[in-house]
Amino acid sequence: MEQQNGINKHDLKLWAYARSSSPRPGVLIRQMQGLLADAERNHWTVVGTSQDMSTGRTLARMGLREVQRAVRQGIANGILVEDVGRLSHEYSTALRVLEFLQDHSAVLICT
Repeated sequence: MEQQNGINKHDLKLWAYARSSSPRPGVLIRQMQGLLADAERNHWTVVGTSQDMSTGRTLARMGLREVQRAVRQGIANGILVEDVGRLSHEYSTALRVLEFLQDHSAVLICT
């Protein structure tokens, strides 16, 4: 069995998270559809979804807060994103999210 951070890949409870700075909602919708399709193809369990229309420069984002709440409460043990840039294009901001995941023994899966 393949494991990551001590989590068996079949025990993953993923939260799908999409973020885009585009003012067009269709961009976020397509991003989320892609995440959910990848999850289905890989037989991953998605326990929730959230998204943000923002630049990603700050951690003060409603959708990201939903992700963190789900991880803190044990609802999710991983985040599913298109790429690390969906967390943030700024290194220090992305690093803070990755540290949060590590502190909670959660994984990041990029499609």
